[in-house]
Amino acid sequence: MKIAAFNMKNLGQKKVSDDKVVGYLVEIMSRYSIVVILEVMDKSGEAMKLLLEKLNSSRSNKKSPYGMICSEVLGRDTYKEKYVCFYRTEEVELKDSKQYADDQPGDEDAFAREPFILRFSCPSTAVTDIVLIPVHTQPVKAEKELDELFDVVQQVREEWKTDVSVSTHTHTYTRFQQCRRNFCNRIDI
Repeated sequence: MKIAAFNMKNLGQKKVSDDKVVGYLVEIMSRYSIVVILEVMDKSGEAMKLLLEKLNSSRSNKKSPYGMICSEVLGRDTYKEKYVCFYRTEEVELKDSKQYADDQPGDEDAFAREPFILRFSCPSTAVTDIVLIPVHTQPVKAEKELDELFDVVQQVREEWKTDVSVSTHTHTYTRFQQCRRNFCNRIDI
């Protein structure tokens, strides 16, 4: 089983309607059992439904189709995005999902785009319970958001009694590399 997470940078109707782009997306996504996509610009959900349809109509996926789950529309002001997860329904079962409520007393609204928490059952793998937490941090607040993400991970570990994998996109700026290392050291991965 393979898991991937990608920032598709403004993935929406325009890109999904382009056969060449969709061909590449389907080819790449078909390599994985679970694919998380960040920065989806699709308020109506129609573009992702079309992508799911094209993904499942691919010859290689007809026998092992994908399911899909989308986060709420996230973001502040005019910038809005979703996180979308595609998963092979023959390999994994979506057990639970929730949008993180960013309302901790004294630290409300810490995330520009709240984490989306996904729990999968994977009966045919060594690790039978997988929790993914996609989050797309804001460059100017990545350090604060990663610090808050530690609390999210702890909350999920306590509630679901399982390990967690975090999929973050914090941009590639050098100053974030130490921040990411500090986060990984805190959650003990």
